[in-house]
Amino acid sequence: MKEGKMKFREMAAFAAGDLFGGGAQLVIGFFYLRFLTDVVRINPILAGTVVLLSKVWDAVSDPIMGGISDNTRSRYGRRRPYMLAGFFLIVIAFTMLWYAPDFDSQAAKFAFVAFSYIFFSTVSTIVMVPYTAFSSEISRDVKERGRVNGARLFFSQTASLIGAVLPMLIVGLFPEKRGYLMMGLLFGLFYAVPYLGIFLWCRERTPVPDEKTRFSLSRTLSPFKIRSYRSLIGIYLLAFFVMDVVSAVFTYYMTYFIGREDLLEMVLGTMLITQIAALPLVVLLAEKIGKPRTYIVGAVIFIFGSFALGFYNTSWPIASIFVIAFVVGLGLIGCIVIPWITFPDVTDISELAFGDRRSGAFAGFMTFLRKFSSAIGIWAVGFMLQFSGYILPGDIIVPEDSHVRINGDSLIEIDLSKDGTADILIEPDLSEVFFPRGGSMQIDREDGVLFLITEGKSKPAVIAERGLKVSQAYNFDPDSTMKSVKSFNQPETFITGLRVIVFVLPGILLLLAIFIAARFPLTREKHEKLLLHYKEGLSDEEVAELKAQLI
Repeated sequence: MKEGKMKFREMAAFAAGDLFGGGAQLVIGFFYLRFLTDVVRINPILAGTVVLLSKVWDAVSDPIMGGISDNTRSRYGRRRPYMLAGFFLIVIAFTMLWYAPDFDSQAAKFAFVAFSYIFFSTVSTIVMVPYTAFSSEISRDVKERGRVNGARLFFSQTASLIGAVLPMLIVGLFPEKRGYLMMGLLFGLFYAVPYLGIFLWCRERTPVPDEKTRFSLSRTLSPFKIRSYRSLIGIYLLAFFVMDVVSAVFTYYMTYFIGREDLLEMVLGTMLITQIAALPLVVLLAEKIGKPRTYIVGAVIFIFGSFALGFYNTSWPIASIFVIAFVVGLGLIGCIVIPWITFPDVTDISELAFGDRRSGAFAGFMTFLRKFSSAIGIWAVGFMLQFSGYILPGDIIVPEDSHVRINGDSLIEIDLSKDGTADILIEPDLSEVFFPRGGSMQIDREDGVLFLITEGKSKPAVIAERGLKVSQAYNFDPDSTMKSVKSFNQPETFITGLRVIVFVLPGILLLLAIFIAARFPLTREKHEKLLLHYKEGLSDEEVAELKAQLI
């Protein structure tokens, strides 16, 4: 254990570790489900299940990792060895996450992405559980610790901004599958480098018990004996679940409801720049009115923003979506900052409750629940996509003067003669083709492309693409009589599902979070009294009263 004030280099190095904690989850939350459904091209419910399965493993690995970290004894401390491991593992795991295999079988695709995601989740556990515990041990000075964790949130929000704007720009520089892989490699390096700095320059400053603790289920679950911790988990889980659900659905919202996928990065950038700019205000407000009240203010603002998303009318000026993004970002920053800057305060209670500091156990469940909320959010969106009639996007290349639309039965209608009736009906998975007017057509498949050739004509009437880019399927030139039509006109049931997810669900869950925050046990006054007890000691009656209030 090393005492003394933290130097700027140490503070900055430690805070930079949250580039991974904040950035990786955002990139996954915004883009991974869409990557699985539209690039890997697996069934939406299977895509959501991939993430959900990994959390079953996390339910075991995260709390165990907390105990392992607490019991680690080395010349580098309890937490730092895992920071060095993270430097190497993060690059491998995050890159693998964005590799799109060329398997034809849905089962083979599912098996590969399940393995890659579980591997990434395991690496995240190995790094983030000790890192989160480290945040409460980096200093014994409450104000200094608060500044460190405030700096962490700045790096986290900066990573979120970068993660919202740059990934698709990088992907666009390469062919689609290679673009995602390059994006994964570059971001993996970006997230990994700070952990080398943490290993080299950061020190633990809290006492380390000489005796190791044996793993036991009761010790692992001990944080939940503390009422303040249960309340913290409540406001934390609800806020991050809402954020993850809205994040997972937002690319679909901008593409299929607003119809402006080209503005996605700009809208996300507006939301995240607002969060970064508002971060100092949130910290200042927490100091003035307290952390629970600041959380409530953020939740109320977020509810107003989510209602605006739900009731958005496409006839409104396009600038209105940027105003809504500003409001959502302003509310969201309060909801996600307050639980994390409250966490070190709540871990202080463990010494009062158990006689020793169990930061690893506390951090283990915080890390698990963060990933759990993300998994449930992504699975919920995948479930909605599957059962609301979502159509996997594929290019339908048709004669330039024909019409293409999605009918009420989620079939692709192609009107070649422009008389208002369908000449060809295609199921989205291209497994069946129908000809309502009768007659026959020659059907041929080559390299994953389905050619439908009208009888007696040699030129393709329709090319329905699977897995290939349009440029690979057809050479478009100015004199071409063919055009590509994206399936952006999703069924109305899907649009209704989007509305429900972006405003009904957040409203209900955040109202519950407000109820919990309004009754949060650990106030500023009680925390100051707790620290006074550790420093100078309180009478037995005062200690008993403090335990009754906080535990």
